[in-house]
Amino acid sequence: MNNIYKELISGLDLDTLKEIKGYSGYLADLRNGRIWDKKKQDWKVANANKFGYVHVTVRNDEGELKSVSVHHLIMTAAIEGLDYKGIFGLEIDHLNGDKSNNAFTNLELVTRAENLRRREMNKVMKRLTKEEIEQLLAEYVEADLKFGEICDWYHEMAEKFGTHFSTIQKNILKYRNAV
Repeated sequence: MNNIYKELISGLDLDTLKEIKGYSGYLADLRNGRIWDKKKQDWKVANANKFGYVHVTVRNDEGELKSVSVHHLIMTAAIEGLDYKGIFGLEIDHLNGDKSNNAFTNLELVTRAENLRRREMNKVMKRLTKEEIEQLLAEYVEADLKFGEICDWYHEMAEKFGTHFSTIQKNILKYRNAV
Protein backbone atom coordinates (compact mmCIF):
# COMPACT_ATOMS: atom_id res chain seq x y z
CA MET A 1 0.00 0.00 0.00
CA ASN A 2 2.87 2.37 0.76
CA ASN A 3 3.90 2.44 -2.93
CA ILE A 4 0.31 3.11 -4.01
CA TYR A 5 0.10 5.94 -1.48
CA LYS A 6 3.40 7.43 -2.64
CA GLU A 7 2.21 7.29 -6.25
CA LEU A 8 -1.07 8.99 -5.30
CA ILE A 9 0.68 11.90 -3.64
CA SER A 10 3.64 12.28 -5.99
CA GLY A 11 3.58 15.70 -7.57
CA LEU A 12 0.87 16.90 -5.19
CA ASP A 13 0.63 20.70 -5.20
CA LEU A 14 0.44 21.81 -1.58
CA ASP A 15 -0.05 25.46 -2.48
CA THR A 16 -3.32 25.13 -4.40
CA LEU A 17 -6.60 24.78 -2.52
CA LYS A 18 -8.11 21.38 -3.38
CA GLU A 19 -11.70 20.26 -3.86
CA ILE A 20 -13.01 17.81 -1.23
CA LYS A 21 -15.07 14.92 -2.63
CA GLY A 22 -18.49 14.91 -0.98
CA TYR A 23 -18.06 18.45 0.35
CA SER A 24 -18.17 20.69 -2.72
CA GLY A 25 -18.85 23.83 -0.67
CA TYR A 26 -15.34 23.72 0.79
CA LEU A 27 -11.69 23.63 -0.23
CA ALA A 28 -8.73 22.09 1.58
CA ASP A 29 -5.49 23.95 2.27
CA LEU A 30 -3.09 20.99 2.26
CA ARG A 31 -0.03 22.99 3.30
CA ASN A 32 -1.59 24.43 6.47
CA GLY A 33 -4.30 21.88 7.24
CA ARG A 34 -7.25 24.28 7.06
CA ILE A 35 -10.68 24.26 5.40
CA TRP A 36 -11.99 27.15 3.27
CA ASP A 37 -15.73 27.83 3.17
CA LYS A 38 -16.58 28.89 -0.41
CA LYS A 39 -19.93 30.41 0.52
CA LYS A 40 -18.69 32.51 3.44
CA GLN A 41 -15.32 33.20 1.78
CA ASP A 42 -13.52 32.50 5.04
CA TRP A 43 -11.65 29.76 6.88
CA LYS A 44 -13.76 27.37 8.93
CA VAL A 45 -13.33 27.63 12.68
CA ALA A 46 -11.91 24.35 13.94
CA ASN A 47 -12.37 22.98 17.45
CA ALA A 48 -10.64 20.07 19.17
CA ASN A 49 -12.77 17.22 20.47
CA LYS A 50 -12.10 15.52 23.84
CA PHE A 51 -9.45 13.32 22.17
CA GLY A 52 -7.56 16.29 20.71
CA TYR A 53 -8.63 15.79 17.08
CA VAL A 54 -9.63 19.00 15.32
CA HIS A 55 -13.12 19.10 13.75
CA VAL A 56 -15.11 21.53 11.63
CA THR A 57 -18.83 21.64 11.03
CA VAL A 58 -19.54 21.29 7.31
CA ARG A 59 -22.48 20.50 5.06
CA ASN A 60 -21.94 17.50 2.78
CA ASP A 61 -23.26 17.29 -0.78
CA GLU A 62 -26.44 15.59 0.49
CA GLY A 63 -27.18 18.69 2.58
CA GLU A 64 -26.38 17.07 5.96
CA LEU A 65 -24.60 19.20 8.55
CA LYS A 66 -21.74 17.16 10.07
CA SER A 67 -18.80 17.53 12.40
CA VAL A 68 -15.87 16.11 10.43
CA SER A 69 -12.22 15.78 11.42
CA VAL A 70 -9.98 18.16 9.54
CA HIS A 71 -7.37 15.45 8.96
CA HIS A 72 -10.02 13.37 7.15
CA LEU A 73 -11.01 16.29 4.91
CA ILE A 74 -7.36 17.10 4.14
CA MET A 75 -6.56 13.47 3.27
CA THR A 76 -9.75 13.10 1.20
CA ALA A 77 -8.80 16.18 -0.83
CA ALA A 78 -5.18 15.09 -1.23
CA ILE A 79 -6.00 11.62 -2.54
CA GLU A 80 -8.97 12.91 -4.51
CA GLY A 81 -11.69 11.03 -2.67
CA LEU A 82 -10.16 7.53 -2.71
CA ASP A 83 -11.95 5.43 -0.10
CA TYR A 84 -8.86 4.74 2.02
CA LYS A 85 -10.97 3.39 4.91
CA GLY A 86 -13.33 1.09 3.05
CA ILE A 87 -11.12 -0.22 0.24
CA PHE A 88 -7.80 -0.45 2.07
CA GLY A 89 -8.84 -0.33 5.74
CA LEU A 90 -6.37 2.46 6.44
CA GLU A 91 -6.28 5.17 9.07
CA ILE A 92 -4.63 8.57 9.21
CA ASP A 93 -1.66 8.98 11.54
CA HIS A 94 -0.31 12.35 12.68
CA LEU A 95 3.44 11.84 12.23
CA ASN A 96 4.56 14.24 14.93
CA GLY A 97 1.84 13.15 17.37
CA ASP A 98 0.22 16.61 17.35
CA LYS A 99 -3.45 15.98 16.51
CA SER A 100 -4.00 19.67 15.86
CA ASN A 101 -1.37 19.75 13.10
CA ASN A 102 -3.35 18.72 10.03
CA ALA A 103 -0.86 19.86 7.40
CA PHE A 104 -0.74 17.14 4.76
CA THR A 105 3.01 16.70 5.33
CA ASN A 106 2.19 15.65 8.91
CA LEU A 107 -0.36 13.02 7.85
CA GLU A 108 0.20 9.47 6.68
CA LEU A 109 -2.11 6.60 5.76
CA VAL A 110 -1.27 3.51 7.82
CA THR A 111 -2.88 0.22 8.78
CA ARG A 112 -4.78 0.01 12.07
CA ALA A 113 -2.04 -2.23 13.48
CA GLU A 114 0.67 0.30 12.60
CA ASN A 115 -1.35 3.18 14.04
CA LEU A 116 -1.88 1.28 17.30
CA ARG A 117 1.81 0.30 17.43
CA ARG A 118 2.81 3.96 17.04
CA ARG A 119 0.36 5.06 19.73
CA GLU A 120 1.71 2.49 22.19
CA MET A 121 5.27 3.49 21.37
CA ASN A 122 4.39 7.13 22.08
CA LYS A 123 2.91 6.21 25.46
CA VAL A 124 6.12 4.63 26.78
CA MET A 125 8.50 7.23 25.40
CA LYS A 126 9.92 9.92 27.61
CA ARG A 127 8.70 13.35 26.60
CA LEU A 128 11.28 16.08 26.35
CA THR A 129 11.06 19.20 28.48
CA LYS A 130 11.00 22.65 26.88
CA GLU A 131 14.65 23.12 27.87
CA GLU A 132 15.63 19.75 26.35
CA ILE A 133 13.82 20.62 23.11
CA GLU A 134 15.67 23.95 22.96
CA GLN A 135 18.99 22.14 23.54
CA LEU A 136 18.09 19.53 20.91
CA LEU A 137 17.25 22.21 18.32
CA ALA A 138 20.51 24.05 19.04
CA GLU A 139 22.45 20.83 18.51
CA TYR A 140 20.49 20.15 15.32
CA VAL A 141 21.46 23.54 13.88
CA GLU A 142 25.07 23.09 14.97
CA ALA A 143 25.30 19.58 13.50
CA ASP A 144 24.57 20.84 9.94
CA LEU A 145 23.66 17.30 8.87
CA LYS A 146 24.03 16.07 5.33
CA PHE A 147 21.61 13.75 3.57
CA GLY A 148 21.92 10.27 5.07
CA GLU A 149 23.36 11.42 8.41
CA ILE A 150 20.10 12.35 10.12
CA CYS A 151 19.01 8.85 11.18
CA ASP A 152 22.28 8.15 13.02
CA TRP A 153 22.05 11.56 14.65
CA TYR A 154 18.47 10.84 15.84
CA HIS A 155 19.70 7.63 17.49
CA GLU A 156 22.68 9.42 19.07
CA MET A 157 20.41 12.14 20.49
CA ALA A 158 17.88 9.55 21.71
CA GLU A 159 20.60 7.90 23.75
CA LYS A 160 21.82 11.27 25.05
CA PHE A 161 18.32 12.39 26.12
CA GLY A 162 17.19 8.96 27.33
CA THR A 163 14.26 8.57 24.94
CA HIS A 164 13.25 6.81 21.73
CA PHE A 165 14.69 8.02 18.41
CA SER A 166 11.18 8.81 17.12
CA THR A 167 10.73 11.33 19.97
CA ILE A 168 13.83 13.12 18.68
CA GLN A 169 12.60 12.88 15.10
CA LYS A 170 9.12 14.19 15.92
CA ASN A 171 10.51 17.17 17.83
CA ILE A 172 12.90 18.07 15.02
CA LEU A 173 10.14 17.76 12.41
CA LYS A 174 7.79 19.82 14.54
CA TYR A 175 10.14 22.65 15.50
CA ARG A 176 12.95 22.79 12.90
CA ASN A 177 11.34 25.64 10.96
CA ALA A 178 11.28 27.76 14.10
CA VAL A 179 15.10 27.91 14.29
